[in-house]
Amino acid sequence: MLKSNVNRIIFLYAIFAGFLIVYWGVYFLNTGMHVAYFQGEDRLAEWLTFMFFLSASVVSFWTLRFRLTLSKKAMYYFIFMGFFLFTCAGEEISWGQRVVGYEIPKVLEVINEQEEFNLHNLELEHIHPYGIFSWLMTSYGIILPMTFSRKLVNSDSPVRKYLPPLVLVNGFAFALIIRSSDNFVTSLLIQYFGANTTTAYASQTAELQEMYWGLCMFLSSISIYLANQKFNSLKKGRE
Repeated sequence: MLKSNVNRIIFLYAIFAGFLIVYWGVYFLNTGMHVAYFQGEDRLAEWLTFMFFLSASVVSFWTLRFRLTLSKKAMYYFIFMGFFLFTCAGEEISWGQRVVGYEIPKVLEVINEQEEFNLHNLELEHIHPYGIFSWLMTSYGIILPMTFSRKLVNSDSPVRKYLPPLVLVNGFAFALIIRSSDNFVTSLLIQYFGANTTTAYASQTAELQEMYWGLCMFLSSISIYLANQKFNSLKKGRE
C-alpha cells in the first residue's frame, strides 16, 4: 500500500516536471515552433489551462450527484466551485473573443491591460484582479490544506470531501515558484540570451502559472469527487 502511494506521488510530480521540461525544451531547441504552437494567446499552454479549469468545473458540478450525503451548505459549496471554475475557464480564453471574433465594449477595452473581454487583466488603481486570484489559489491549495493537514492525512476524514489532498500542496506551491523566480531567471536570460528574451519569458511564466493552477484544480476536483463517492458508498452500505 505504501509503495503504491509513493509511486502515485512520484508519477504526479513527474507530470508537473514533465510539462515544464517539454515547454522550455521546445523553447530552447526550436523557438519558432514554440512561438507558433506553445506560447501566447490561443496556443497550447492557454488551451490546456482552459481545458483543466473547464474539466474541474464539470467534476465539481458532477459531485452534486452525491446530494444524499451532502448538506445544503456543501451543495452550495460545489455549485459555487463549479461556477467559479467555469468562470476561470472562460476568463482564460477571454470568453471566446478571439475564437468568435467579437469586439469588446470600449469602456472595458480602455481599462483592460490586454484590451480583451476578461476581468483578470483589468487595470485597477489599488489592486490587480490577478493578485486576488493568486491569493485565492494560494489560500485554497496551500493555506487551507496545511491548516487542516492532520485531518486530511486521515482517509476517513470528512474534510477530504471539500479540500485538495496534501499531495497537491506542492503542486500549488510549484505554480507560485514559477512566477517568484522571475527576477533571478530574468537576470540569467539577459546575461546569456539578450534583453529581448525577458519579455517573452515574463509572459510565459504567467501562462505556465495559470496552466499549473488549472491542473491543480482539476486534480483537486477529482480527489474531492472520489472522497465524496467513498463516503456515499459507505452510507449506502450502512443502510
